[in-house]
Amino acid sequence: MDEYDLASELAKEIPEMTAICVTIRPTHNYLQAVVPLTRYGLERDLPVELTLQMRSYDKRTITFEVFDVCLQDTESFNETYLIRPSYLHYANQLLTVDLSFYFSFRHARYRLIRHVKLKEGLLLAYLSH
Repeated sequence: MDEYDLASELAKEIPEMTAICVTIRPTHNYLQAVVPLTRYGLERDLPVELTLQMRSYDKRTITFEVFDVCLQDTESFNETYLIRPSYLHYANQLLTVDLSFYFSFRHARYRLIRHVKLKEGLLLAYLSH
């Protein structure tokens, strides 16, 4: 999965998130986007930047630690965007992504993650039965 694929899938799953830019590095992943947030009845578009570091993987999921969120209202963002989609689970600064949402993974013959490697611009998931 490359940066463009990941950004495209996020745009399909969370259509209100715009200007999505994903950067994959061997040690960290960066996500930049513009999101609409409503707080106290006022809606505003806010730029958001997340820094994620891969922690573990199991069966069909990958867990990242969210260790840097550049946003003024992180609580509203977490409630709206990190908890809502069914393929994401967020708790205690850990974001678990179920790769079943990704079309290519859903239809792959081998569906369990054997190994995950981050390369410059790519998230490589090696699969097994």
